[in-house]
Amino acid sequence: MVLGCEIGAERILEHPDIERLKTENKKLSEKRKKLEADLKKSRAEVQKLRNSKSWKVTAPLRAVMRLFGKD
Repeated sequence: MVLGCEIGAERILEHPDIERLKTENKKLSEKRKKLEADLKKSRAEVQKLRNSKSWKVTAPLRAVMRLFGKD
């Protein structure tokens, strides 16, 4: 029975879709890494904006605008 499992595993590893799926997986992993880097950069930019003097000075104006429903 073990011999049958080994032969089945070899067939799976030799399946033509395996290489295509490996390539697709690599591309998706690279895309995910880029998106994570972009997200980190965007979050840093938002944090920088929120820590800026202009953001703090205009906070009361934004609060008043929210009261009147003008987001």
